[in-house]
Amino acid sequence: MKNILKITALLMALCLMLFAVVGCSDDGDTDTAASSNISSVNDETQSAVSTDDSSNTASSKDEAVTSGDTVPDSSKDSQSNGDSSKNDTTVSSNISNTSTPEPDNSPTVFLTATKNGDTVTVKAAVKNNSGLAGFSFKITYDKAAVTPDKLQKGLVSVVSNLQQSTDCGGEVTAVYSDALGFKDNGDLFSVTFKVKDSKATETTFGIKAESNSFVDQNVQYTTFKTQGTTVKF
Repeated sequence: MKNILKITALLMALCLMLFAVVGCSDDGDTDTAASSNISSVNDETQSAVSTDDSSNTASSKDEAVTSGDTVPDSSKDSQSNGDSSKNDTTVSSNISNTSTPEPDNSPTVFLTATKNGDTVTVKAAVKNNSGLAGFSFKITYDKAAVTPDKLQKGLVSVVSNLQQSTDCGGEVTAVYSDALGFKDNGDLFSVTFKVKDSKATETTFGIKAESNSFVDQNVQYTTFKTQGTTVKF
């Protein structure tokens, strides 16, 4: 009986040992399969990651290309700004060229003429008067077209050859002198002419003045511009 129990115990031990060996073998296979599956999963994951990285890299390249396409060209901007500056300069230059010129404020003695019937009235006037204490000049005219008739006072009384004769030879003289002087603007005096040639269509009157023709209140020679006139008949 004891022997049977021993044999039975031995058989059971062998069976347990065999089961244990088989179980270990199964576990090993299972572990190997699991390891293989894990490796496969890792490989797939790495592949997926690599694919994603490749996609991201390609996407980055695309973005770089796209970004490169859209980055503004600074040289073009500079050229554009340069052109704009040139245009602004051109516009500014054009505006400057078309601006109103500064008025001439120079002291001036000038003539105006008005025809009335068969007479012409010529006025000698002054503007921008800086101060006159004396002057001496001549009014020139075409003696074939008109003849001086009379002299009339304006701002001042003048001494003239017309006060002695109407045959003035083409020039009416006018002389003025006063130590006090004046700075008024307006008509200095006037000369009335008779129209001599009825066929004449116009005639011109001028001013003949020397460099020492005008004197200021300090008894110094001063500069006045002179200007004649033309009247149509």
